[in-house]
Amino acid sequence: MLTKEAMQSTRSSFDAGNIPLSLVYLTPDKRKRDLDNMLAASKAMLDGVAEALGVDDSRFRPILIDVVSGNKEGALLAAVGVQIISGISFGGLNGFNRK
Repeated sequence: MLTKEAMQSTRSSFDAGNIPLSLVYLTPDKRKRDLDNMLAASKAMLDGVAEALGVDDSRFRPILIDVVSGNKEGALLAAVGVQIISGISFGGLNGFNRK
């Protein structure tokens, strides 16, 4: 959770223009997932991030989405203001492997 001080210092980083966003879904199994539905399921989280940063979520552009299948609990990695390179190996993240 962001503190008020951290939120205020972060807000100045995103004064104008687009804000790149990367989402990497770490799925607990290897079932195929529909990426547009995964993004839609993340809407509340993205709204919360935008509110915490004090920006309009329409500025999250480009949005890169990737899925990493694994064998542990699922998770969502979100990188705001930077792009996660697609195709990266997550072998070191609790046994998740890129598929």
